[in-house]
Amino acid sequence: MLASVEIHQRTVINKYNRRMDWINRLKKISNKFKFQLFGRKVLDLEQCYLQSAKFDPQSTGFMNEGVFNLFLNSCGVFLTTQELRSIGDHYRLENRGTSPFKIDINYVEFIQFIRKDISEKRLATIQHAFEQLSEGGQVSLSTVINAFRPDKHPHHRTRTKEGELLFKEFEEAIVRRSSNGTSLTEQEFFEYFFDVNACIPQEREEVPINSYLVLHRPSDTYVRHR
Repeated sequence: MLASVEIHQRTVINKYNRRMDWINRLKKISNKFKFQLFGRKVLDLEQCYLQSAKFDPQSTGFMNEGVFNLFLNSCGVFLTTQELRSIGDHYRLENRGTSPFKIDINYVEFIQFIRKDISEKRLATIQHAFEQLSEGGQVSLSTVINAFRPDKHPHHRTRTKEGELLFKEFEEAIVRRSSNGTSLTEQEFFEYFFDVNACIPQEREEVPINSYLVLHRPSDTYVRHR
């Protein structure tokens, strides 16, 4: 009886250690993912979503290791063979006995981790922005679009993107997140900035929102700022 308890405890400890080891490795891969997208001037994950539909046309949520690598490459992300093997090994173990896709990578879970691998400071900044811009639990599209200042955006400051293009990309991306076409709920607001977070490495903690959104409620008339 005692021996079986000890075996169970070792099993639990080993499983916990494997999980923590995976999370630590994934955090490093996550930041590399973000760093490469940021370096390519990508503002959110829209292109990745479009590519996922191409590589997973049946919307299973899974890709084999080779297809997963092609998917990442199409998004502008290039991992080492060791990093890809590490991801593949994790999901082969994770899926064993529980998924019809036993040897495939759950790329949806992978992307979700990267989106929500976010610091408390960044989360607090998003929350503060929503509270400043919202009214009655929602923020109008015109309000958040008018709050955007492309001239304050790091890609504009480094002259890697024109203000007009930055404004257009932001406007189109934020409108796509709205379910009613006129405003954003708190969840929709956060979901957009989780996508933004997936494109900003830890080294650029100051980038999201506070550097390029004016946090007050401006006029509800569209005004383009370049």
